[in-house]
Amino acid sequence: MKSSRSLRSLLILLLFCAIHVAGFAQNKASISGNVKDSLQKPLAFVTVSLFKQADPVNAIKSTYTNDKGKFSFNQLDTGSYKLIISHTGFSERSESITVSESQNELKDLILSPASKTLAGVSVNARKPLIEQTDDKIIFNAENDPTSKSERAIDLLRKTPFVSVDGDDNILVNGQSNFKVLLNGRETAMFAQNVKEAMKGFPGSLIVKIEVITSPGAKYDGEGVGGVINIITKKKVAGYNGSLNLYAATSGWNNINANFSVKSGKFGFTMFYGAGGTPGVNGKYFSQTIPSIASFYTKRTIMGDRRMINFWQNGNAELSYEIDSLNTLSAYGNINGGTFRTKNNQTITTEFPSDPPTTSLYNLDNKNQFPNISLGTDYIRKFKENKEKEFSIRVNAEIGKSNTFSTSSQDNPGTNDRFINNTSIAQNKQYTIQSDLIQPMKNNQKIEVGVKAILRRATSDFRSLIRYESEIDFKVNPGNTDYFKYDQNVYSIYSTYSFKVKKTTFRLGLRVENTGIDGNFVSSNTKVKQDYTTLLPNIQSTTKLSNTFTLVLSYSKRLQRPFIWNLNPFVNNNDSLNISFGNPGLDPQTINSVSVQTRIMKGPFFA
Repeated sequence: MKSSRSLRSLLILLLFCAIHVAGFAQNKASISGNVKDSLQKPLAFVTVSLFKQADPVNAIKSTYTNDKGKFSFNQLDTGSYKLIISHTGFSERSESITVSESQNELKDLILSPASKTLAGVSVNARKPLIEQTDDKIIFNAENDPTSKSERAIDLLRKTPFVSVDGDDNILVNGQSNFKVLLNGRETAMFAQNVKEAMKGFPGSLIVKIEVITSPGAKYDGEGVGGVINIITKKKVAGYNGSLNLYAATSGWNNINANFSVKSGKFGFTMFYGAGGTPGVNGKYFSQTIPSIASFYTKRTIMGDRRMINFWQNGNAELSYEIDSLNTLSAYGNINGGTFRTKNNQTITTEFPSDPPTTSLYNLDNKNQFPNISLGTDYIRKFKENKEKEFSIRVNAEIGKSNTFSTSSQDNPGTNDRFINNTSIAQNKQYTIQSDLIQPMKNNQKIEVGVKAILRRATSDFRSLIRYESEIDFKVNPGNTDYFKYDQNVYSIYSTYSFKVKKTTFRLGLRVENTGIDGNFVSSNTKVKQDYTTLLPNIQSTTKLSNTFTLVLSYSKRLQRPFIWNLNPFVNNNDSLNISFGNPGLDPQTINSVSVQTRIMKGPFFA
């Protein structure tokens, strides 16, 4: 009886709390307003940040004005707040407001042009969420309050010239072929599976994301779409860190943590993320209709698919400030995981004259790609000019790309087919580079540098086959071999930039020499290439107004084939759908001429 009364009391208390929370949720308010210039014209793409009156340092929300100068904040508690309105070319404005229940419409907020006579005045400006410089677009993630609880993939959705679809596939300037750098350098973390690495990278660690759609001669010739450079926090006071958990109803989960500490001349930052799914079921459908019907006219594959995946990535960096002009750092990162799919499908094949056939097809495919990298940087600045910089970087990446698959194909009227494939591939890359930035008078600058990339790859692949389930597997000699592949890339570059009135010009040339030595050990087949590529780069950037920029550029880019493009191992699980690499592939060169009009309009770049 006593326990029954206690249970009723607990239920009444929970009901009271639920009613209280529901009533509290209903008291959420919203505010909106318009930002204009001194001529009463609406201002687009103005950064509006909202602070609690008691904490004017840390923004709780941030947004942009649309093309009509309007902004709004929803789901706010009632109380006292402060608005900070900032825009390039205008003086910052601070406005104290009181939020009451329901809708709050603010009076028009007028921004005055920034004064041009700033001699002897100290100006503290807030960075807008989006900036554009002569050669890059910058998303200042640290100014976005939501970044602390988001992942890098979420921040990329807000970054101009980057698009992310519903499956988290990333495009840069409309291209799927691009390079990702971490603090200006390549890492194993983004070497193979950029999507999964971005899903596990904590947004709270990111200061800004730079997008370079027309990379200068300073950058490697590879990466057709451009470069994403993720800049992480370096300067910290004391120590800080965070732990984030993410779970989706689809079954995908991840966890990431980061930690930073600064003590004297030493600084240390690290993060680690892991995630995946213990099993997600789905459907698979694929249909092939050849343009010229030969063996078949149509082929349809459909059935069930189950995905079981795990991935992880992490980075740690230790920096030491030798003095105010010299910095030494060492870093390492890991990346990798296991992707596994199990397919139970039917294959319906239609022929030009014979009746269609239906086969049962089962596939169990597993991919492993563990990667690690280690490196060290030395950066020297100069007392006479802090913009002058000399740097040396050394880096080593070691990774694997292993594939294991078993399949069975029940073919009516002909032999069944059972395949067991194994491919053990190892990739190593060693990099050393040195760069010098030399500023000169009258907004001129020269950049020069040299770089060497030594790549070593091997593939040990074997295929077993049988046509009856009762007999033993036999080696398929046509798909069994050991392949060695060495690629050496030596490059030198120079860039000269200068400014004439409102236009900044950049002239650059990069020269890359590539040497390739490949060898099929079992069949004693050689693959040799040696070529030198000139990669010119010309760009002019004219800032016509605070919101309109015109960019003209010409560049030549280079795309060398990856090891998975070269690996001659034949994926022959499906007898009529085979794929394999070609070790004799030449590089692809792309000449690009572009005219960009960067217009800040609402929350987008047009």
